[in-house]
Order: sequence, then structure tokens, then C-alpha cells
Amino acid sequence: MPRTGRLTTTRPDPIPAARRAASLARRAAARHGPRHPAVRAALHLAAALAARVWDTGHRVTALHPAPTSRQEHS
Repeated sequence: MPRTGRLTTTRPDPIPAARRAASLARRAAARHGPRHPAVRAALHLAAALAARVWDTGHRVTALHPAPTSRQEHS
């Protein structure tokens, strides 16, 4: 196999990373309370990753639209 001298890297999908960060922040807050420095750092990371996901064009509102009232069909 010929070598090109280039490394090919793929960027990880930002959505799972943002989900993991939010989950870690939630677990840290439940364990240590909202004022703990580690919780604040985890929340900061989760917010930054969520903003990055939003900036890349993934709209949460498109994936999870606002709930509408359901009318029962008679």
C-alpha cells in the first residue's frame, strides 16, 4: 500500500459528545449539588458542545418539536 504522508482523521459526531457531556453534568449535579466546581465545569462543557452542535446546523427544535395538544378523535 503506497504511503501518501497524510493522516486521515475523521471528526467524531458532535451530537453523541454533547449528549454524553449533558449526561455527565446531570449525574455530577445529582451527586454533588449544583454549586460544586466540577458540576459547573461539566455544565459549561455541555453547554459549549450543545452550542457547537447548534452552530453546525443541527436544530434541536427540528428533532423535537414543541408538544401540541392532542385532540381525541371520536
